[in-house]
Amino acid sequence: MTSRPIGKIVPVTWTQSSFSNWPGVTFTYLGLEVDATTAVRFGGAPSPNLFVAGEMMAGNVLGKGYTAGVGMSIGTAFGRIAGTQAAQAVLKECSRVAA
Repeated sequence: MTSRPIGKIVPVTWTQSSFSNWPGVTFTYLGLEVDATTAVRFGGAPSPNLFVAGEMMAGNVLGKGYTAGVGMSIGTAFGRIAGTQAAQAVLKECSRVAA
């Protein structure tokens, strides 16, 4: 893909190495099962590299039902935890690969 000027705007050229395209979950009624570190649990075991916040964990907080807008509050409360855990997982993987 090449960039060509459009008036004064030059579109960004994205290469395959610019970003990863991974599938993701955008909404689940009552959320995914997570633990205190916000790791998604599969068959009772925590995922080493999939963490959630916001609407994805609403079922863990609400128990049942759905309250509009609660995902923002859950995202604020658990987003920092999920981000910290995800960063630690990346550092752990980088250390493993470098070894």
